[in-house]
Amino acid sequence: PPPHPGPPPPPPPPGTITVTNEEMEQIERLEALVAPMGLDRTAVLEAWLACDKNEELAANYLLNNAADILESRGEPPPPSLPP
Repeated sequence: PPPHPGPPPPPPPPGTITVTNEEMEQIERLEALVAPMGLDRTAVLEAWLACDKNEELAANYLLNNAADILESRGEPPPPSLPP
């Protein structure tokens, strides 16, 4: 008989998302794009998910709204960004 596969892996913790390697590459490219503006992975993930995992739409959103995103978090925009 085939070996017993064992119990299924535990589900990810709440608030965790699972992404493919390709999706991770998109997220990392977006992070590299907006990191100089002071945006972090959380902002990237929120935008990417809000844009239905569309990298181009998320990039446009992040670039056009970086100052507002930072302001909503109580963080000042970097000097390179207009207020």
